[in-house]
Amino acid sequence: LREKGITSGTIGFGSGGMTVPNQTLSHMRERLTQIAPEYTQADTVFLGMELEESWMKAAGIINSYPDLVAIYADANVSGGQSIVKAAEQAGRDDLILMAVDESKENLDLLEAGKLDALMVTDLYQEGYQSAQILAKLIAGEETEWHIELEEKVLTKDSDLTYYKDIWNRTA
Repeated sequence: LREKGITSGTIGFGSGGMTVPNQTLSHMRERLTQIAPEYTQADTVFLGMELEESWMKAAGIINSYPDLVAIYADANVSGGQSIVKAAEQAGRDDLILMAVDESKENLDLLEAGKLDALMVTDLYQEGYQSAQILAKLIAGEETEWHIELEEKVLTKDSDLTYYKDIWNRTA
């Protein structure tokens, strides 16, 4: 935001998680309070996972905060699509839009410049760690319920080949 000359305003939050605020958003809010106290943080809105419902709720975020400067949505596939559609419908091409999840739809929106950023995890590690946990559970062993995976922030200038290749192989 600061790089674009935006020095104040409200940041909106949309979540697809079943609990609001969820753990990721809690960590993000804490960190934003530390590094960017000049921005107001709006209440988290539960977007849901259905695109139409999610889009209407994202539009509600935009309409509720005239000084809105950015929206972060972690609602997987519907989050990126809904905040982009809501911003376009409202004529708000000035908003910074960030979503979570390397879905094909989100990658396409990022590549087209409609999303400014996309937070992703290493899909190989997601699958590998899941298999490790499953093997331990099958063997009757105890296992951690939560594993931290490295997250990356992608922009339209990032090399998306790895993520695009995954979707091309599963299509």
